[in-house]
Parts: sequence; structure tokens; C-alpha cells
Amino acid sequence: MASGKPVIAVGSKKYIGLIKSDNWQFGMYNNFGGTGLKFSDYELGSVEKDLDYLLNNRERIKTLGEFSYKIASQFFDADKLNQKLLELYEILILGKQAEDKK
Repeated sequence: MASGKPVIAVGSKKYIGLIKSDNWQFGMYNNFGGTGLKFSDYELGSVEKDLDYLLNNRERIKTLGEFSYKIASQFFDADKLNQKLLELYEILILGKQAEDKK
């Protein structure tokens, strides 16, 4: 996703499919395929259907690639995540210091 390419999300236990506007939140919630029913709910031909969707209209490749990049940069930016982690540590340290002063 971070490379700006369309993504077909499939994990160890779930096929989510081509990440689009109608399923990206579900994909994030399910770790892009990491939870579920171990493919018992997979419909044969789903990968082919998603590839056909992309290849039948090449503009979708660009559009969905940009969409994937936006998701990755918004929710999985390492600098933002590290900054939030640092801020959490600072809060915990300040809380501990306040407790120790009691």
C-alpha cells in the first residue's frame, strides 16, 4: 500500500479482496486478512474477479494505488506512530512522577 499500488488483501484466515472505498475499514479492522474463518468463506474466483476489475479499466490501477497510499500514509506512517508512542511514554512518566510526589 505504501508503494502506491492497488492491494488485494488476503491473510492467513481471510480473503478481503481488492482494497476499495467499500472495504478498507473492514480490512484494517481485520488486519488485512489476519483473522477469520481460515478461508472457509472464500468464494472461488474472487482473486480473478478482482484482477479483472483492475485490468478491465487501467485507470482504476492508478486511482486505487493512490487510495492505498493515502491509507498507508495516514494510518501506518512510522514517524507519526513513533511520535504517538513517545507522547504516551511522556504521559506515563508524568503520571508516575505525580504518584511519587503524593
